[in-house]
Amino acid sequence: MAALAGAWLFASLGALPAVHWIAGQGAADKPWPGSGEDPEFEHLLARCAYGARPGDRDTRASVAQWIERQLAPETLDDREFDSKLRRFETWNAPTGELYEFHEKVVRRELQSVVLLGAIHSERRLRETLLELWRDHFSLSLGKGECAWLATSFERDALRPHAFGRLRELLGAVLLHPAMLWYLDGRLNRADLGTPNENYARELLELHTLGLGGGYTQRDVQALARALSGWTSRGLGESRKSKVSFDASRHDAGAKDALGFELEAGLGAEEVERVLDIVCAHPSTAHHVARKLCVRFVADDPPAELVLRVAASLRASDGDIAAALRTLLHSSEFREARGLKLKRPLHFVASALRACDARCEPDDALLERLERLGHAPYSWPTPDGYPDNAAHWRAGLLGRWRFAEEFAQGRLSSARIDAAALCTRAGGRERLARACLGRAASDAELQVFAAGDDAAALAAMLSSPGFQRC
Repeated sequence: MAALAGAWLFASLGALPAVHWIAGQGAADKPWPGSGEDPEFEHLLARCAYGARPGDRDTRASVAQWIERQLAPETLDDREFDSKLRRFETWNAPTGELYEFHEKVVRRELQSVVLLGAIHSERRLRETLLELWRDHFSLSLGKGECAWLATSFERDALRPHAFGRLRELLGAVLLHPAMLWYLDGRLNRADLGTPNENYARELLELHTLGLGGGYTQRDVQALARALSGWTSRGLGESRKSKVSFDASRHDAGAKDALGFELEAGLGAEEVERVLDIVCAHPSTAHHVARKLCVRFVADDPPAELVLRVAASLRASDGDIAAALRTLLHSSEFREARGLKLKRPLHFVASALRACDARCEPDDALLERLERLGHAPYSWPTPDGYPDNAAHWRAGLLGRWRFAEEFAQGRLSSARIDAAALCTRAGGRERLARACLGRAASDAELQVFAAGDDAAALAAMLSSPGFQRC
């Protein structure tokens, strides 16, 4: 029944209003929130916060207040999420000790941290932005020793620098052992002849200037020489995961990269010069600004907005928070309601939050994310998961199945009682209003009226209004 209802509603995907939500966390014993909506505020939270729990409408800040609080995540009380993290032994282990755990355990706990952050963290904007950085600096758990090193990559490179300066973020990523493994940086040895160019090429094409950003093959070659000599210890070696510079493997000669001279003999300091050069290049600000605008505004964002966000990055010396502030206060962002199709992680997290579910991820739930095509750190190529609706539309049937299974209380990691939820809401119409962030249309209400409460809830979560943000 729920799948049929979802199919009927998806036939009009894109024609119905978007889902809007308010972020935060509510208690299951609180009365259901009122029915009033602030479209601008709900759009902000739908796009930037993985949705809301029902009780969050009782207390809310203004748009400007919410943005400023979220841009200072260290000031937010996130004790519930932090307590959940303490239960993961691998999350709290030093990087070298991660090799003592079975690969499957390290993988499962890292993916659980990502999912729990989307569902339970109060640092809503940071969790959404982290999803962007995981794609921008994409790596796969399936290559080399990344399965053991990605936990530190998430914990020590991405999370501390998510809202910082772009150079600091790139610096934390560039010589992280996980990235040295994933992009073959540890194999870049000048003493073996021609340097390995893989890392230098992806640094320019994906991480900084972007494809068409003005670099040449000669620049790739020069940067490959500049980045040679860095390595990371791995399995079978002592001091596992330690990153070190070996001067005997480094090309110490002079180089010309992106119009800048790198004099001979810089040694380990040469990587700092490389960071200065690529982060100061105007194409880098434009490339990163466009990524931000694609994630938070539209699959094909307005060119004028991209230019303004890029200008903010340049004027603030690469301050990511400043760029986000420019973006989130823009008229283009406010007018972009319903333009983005939720990716699977966003869909799953928002469904659990909409139903006030408490989640303790298990293998079965993570496998469902994998079947939906969006398991964290599992995209096989360094360009990251696609951020456009065209790629994700093919997996809508899997979403209907997930919605039906969840609504019927068959997810052991996040059980709900649809009938109790409907009673608490005060009926299906009020439940639909809460799920969609607006009053349901007559056509939607007709579909939601069919079947039992579980079927009705599954139809709500399968509807086009819930799929878009």
